[in-house]
Amino acid sequence: MATKSKGHSNSPRNHSPRHNTYAMSRALTIVSWVICAVGVFLIIFNLQPFNDNNMGLMGGIGCLVAATFIYFIGKSFGSMQARSDEGKDGIKED
Repeated sequence: MATKSKGHSNSPRNHSPRHNTYAMSRALTIVSWVICAVGVFLIIFNLQPFNDNNMGLMGGIGCLVAATFIYFIGKSFGSMQARSDEGKDGIKED
């Protein structure tokens, strides 16, 4: 009977908060690109009539705006984590 050791590298308990933040940033970037593609698809196929009653067109524009916000939120999480890591490396305890 084989048992797993506590130091197993694939264990979810061994992932640091830094690793989780970078993974979340990457996931938000992927989600934002998918939403952007959906928005472009909606805009292209619902271009006529070009007015505010065209729900497909309005949804496509909303997807583009949402994708922009999601992308920048994801990048800001990664940036904040990188700054936090730089600050931790710079502190020396005597």
